[in-house]
Amino acid sequence: APGEVAPLLWAKGRTRTRSRSRVVLPQQAIIIKRSDNSATKRSRIVNTKVAVDSAFFAAGTIYSGALFSLMIFRPKWLTTRRILQNLTCVLPLVALYLYLLVKSWEPDTLSLMMPGSLSDGISQGSVNPQFFPTASTISTLLSRELTAASLWIHLLVGNFVIGRYHLFERT
Repeated sequence: APGEVAPLLWAKGRTRTRSRSRVVLPQQAIIIKRSDNSATKRSRIVNTKVAVDSAFFAAGTIYSGALFSLMIFRPKWLTTRRILQNLTCVLPLVALYLYLLVKSWEPDTLSLMMPGSLSDGISQGSVNPQFFPTASTISTLLSRELTAASLWIHLLVGNFVIGRYHLFERT
């Protein structure tokens, strides 16, 4: 439960460091109380989730870099043709894009993308730019780490599909 205090052994002499705490052998130990609240555990979980998202982002960038390298440096190589012939090679990037897009969605995302209200547009009876995003709302949206990551993977997927199309149409 939050606020509970867990004992921690500490003494002069032989110590070893473990996760910012000092743990010692039971020789001449003094008991020191430290709080082990749930906020610390929550921050560890959040840091783990951020690390997983960063690892997925890095893996997607490396994967697409490998595919782009094949298209640029070895376009006529038979292995390149076999790998890129089928569009299933882009499925890992599409799955990563969808994962990051879903994770980046927040309650205000839609209102940042399309500011304005539908009732104001209907009451005026004409085409209004009430749903056109502004530069400030787009910069707010893209300042979020997961949203920027999903945009990056989106651009990689688009560029890869177009590059693959030109690779097979050109030769």
